[in-house]
Amino acid sequence: MGRRRRADEARRIFDRFAEAGGTFPAGADGYQFEESEELTGKLISTDRDHFVLATKFPLGATWQPDISKTGNSRKNMVASAEASLKRLDTDYINLLWVHFPTHSDAGAPART
Repeated sequence: MGRRRRADEARRIFDRFAEAGGTFPAGADGYQFEESEELTGKLISTDRDHFVLATKFPLGATWQPDISKTGNSRKNMVASAEASLKRLDTDYINLLWVHFPTHSDAGAPART
C-alpha cells in the first residue's frame, strides 16, 4: 500500500490469491490514487461474477482532498460509488463501506 506495484507483479499476487480460494478483493478510492481500483478491475474482468468485490470511501482519490470531496455525506457516497464503478470497469460493487468515520460520525450511536 502506498507504493505502485508493477502490473505483472500484481497479476502474480492476484493469481496466487485466486488459486488459494480467495474471492473477496477489497480496495478503496484513495489507494494508490485510483490505480488500485483500476488494476483490480482488470484482474477480475475475466471472471467478475466469481468475486465479491468491495471498496471503501471517503478517502477521495485526489491529491488535495477537501470537505466537498471527502466525508460520509450521501453526495460523497454516491459520487465515490460512481467513480469506483468506472475505475473498476464493472456495473456493480458487492459491498461499499465507510473507510473512516467523519468527525460528526465519531461516537454517534448506531441508527436503526
